[in-house]
Amino acid sequence: MGFGRAASNVPPVHIALATADSVVDTILDAAVIARGYAALHLDRPLPRYLSLISGPSKTADIGFQLVPGMHGPRAAHVLIWDHPKGTGTGDDALRAWVLA
Repeated sequence: MGFGRAASNVPPVHIALATADSVVDTILDAAVIARGYAALHLDRPLPRYLSLISGPSKTADIGFQLVPGMHGPRAAHVLIWDHPKGTGTGDDALRAWVLA
């Protein structure tokens, strides 16, 4: 029983933190990274349910009227920082798994 989706849907503000070297070009690249992370750090495959947030929510469920902001936080922020090379903050095991 997990409540992973609640972490990004319940709070009024969602803040995501990432290092610059963790930003990838495509969703497929992100899937490879996520699979590697799960294999190396969770000691199990990815869960069957994975939530991918690509922008503000919207729905047209009622009367086919498009209504923005129906689910999730009212504001979302992504903080990306670049750490100096060689500081040991990267994940060398994950990098090796992805490149294999």
